[in-house]
Amino acid sequence: MDPVSGEPDGPEVDDGGTVDPDLDAALDDRSEILPSSGVQKFRRNTAVGAVLNGMALGLRDVFDPVVREEPPIVQDAPGEPHEPRHVDAHLDPDDPAASSVTVRPWRAAANGAT
Repeated sequence: MDPVSGEPDGPEVDDGGTVDPDLDAALDDRSEILPSSGVQKFRRNTAVGAVLNGMALGLRDVFDPVVREEPPIVQDAPGEPHEPRHVDAHLDPDDPAASSVTVRPWRAAANGAT
């Protein structure tokens, strides 16, 4: 910016893009950068290339791991059972000492369990 007039020194840039439209078109048409055939040949046909390739893949896994998140399977129960169960467990995640287990041995005999 010119300190005297307060106007910008160079051409105006719209939307943060480059000034040259031909450069914009060339950058939009670029494809993925692929290694040259010499690098591929070295990587596939030499032991040193295979070791270096393995090291590079290992470092990629360490520094840029693929996050695989399993979706939880949630299914609502239709409600409380009509009759009490043989064993009921009530777990309190905030206070484990408040957790309790109720055992009803007469229910096991009624259901035929031993």
